Amino acid sequence: MPVHRGGRRQLGEQLALLLDGASARSRVLNTETLATAAAIAAVLVDNAIPTAAVPAGAGGNQSAGQATHTPA
Repeated sequence: MPVHRGGRRQLGEQLALLLDGASARSRVLNTETLATAAAIAAVLVDNAIPTAAVPAGAGGNQSAGQATHTPA
């Protein structure tokens, strides 16, 4: 789920709801849920960070048609 216009607000709402739910569940069920909520939050944040497109031939793949030059 990439972050787009308004996406930061949506991510903030998702994280707030996750924390609220984990806190309530911890109180009501007397169990520890914050570690699980933290792992879920990490996934939400990672998914919200856009990945840069890698240009063709980048990344060290020399079989992409780029010749290497070795000095004599």
